[in-house]
Amino acid sequence: SSTTSWILASTTMTKPFFMRDDQSLSLNAALKREDTDAYDSYALESGFAIKRSITGSFSALAGADIEFTHIKEDNGDSDDYALLTPQAALAYDTRDDTLDPHKGALLKFSVEPTFDIIGTSDPYVTTQASAQSYYEAHERIVFAGRMNLGTIIGASTLDLPASERFYAGGGGSVRGFGYQEIGPFENGNPIGGRSLFETSLELRFKATEKLGAVAFFDAGQVDDEVTPAFDDLAIGAGAGLRYYTDFGPLRLDVGVPLRGDENNDQNFQIYISIGQAF
Repeated sequence: SSTTSWILASTTMTKPFFMRDDQSLSLNAALKREDTDAYDSYALESGFAIKRSITGSFSALAGADIEFTHIKEDNGDSDDYALLTPQAALAYDTRDDTLDPHKGALLKFSVEPTFDIIGTSDPYVTTQASAQSYYEAHERIVFAGRMNLGTIIGASTLDLPASERFYAGGGGSVRGFGYQEIGPFENGNPIGGRSLFETSLELRFKATEKLGAVAFFDAGQVDDEVTPAFDDLAIGAGAGLRYYTDFGPLRLDVGVPLRGDENNDQNFQIYISIGQAF
């Protein structure tokens, strides 16, 4: 499995206290290039979002994005899209740290209807719900868990833009698998799906102020049906090291596939990143 992504140009502007003290406005624009086993794409996107704090822990977000994209799938199909996506989201966040939480929880729910202005794709609605929880059993031991559910309704899988379908596998998904290696395949390449389930459990141990270790268990499934399925889970597990810096932990994880590795071409995967996996 291979993937190459470039942000060729990107800009983001955030204005706090937009029209009221508890509200902010974000404007963004980006030119992107992505080359994966599933598709090859060029995209120009721009959008805005208004975020309001409802209470100390609750927040709401509303906005819209427009993306002009050219996508070529592995089967040779090539299409252009102009995707207009209004968005609405709610979040409940009691974490004590965003990059290295020790306690608290994060709950999120989002709805994104999408309309293709030039009519290549039928309209569809993407809905996602996720939960993350952290328990500090000791000042050096943290138990962490997460779950993510997603569904896309309104169009069949192959009528959706390839970049908008669900995929799973990788360092931010199910470790032990390469990027996009979980889900429906066609002619040896991933085609994505309309539903997603992911879950992870981690035991985090901080040996010193700078060094720590992690043991993890991940599972997930992408399905062609709208309703998330759990009957053919891909499962991975492994361990990792953490080096703690002033801006957050540096992460190195090694994962191995335990189940559902029919499309996996490696016996193990290595992931390097900044911040905890979730």
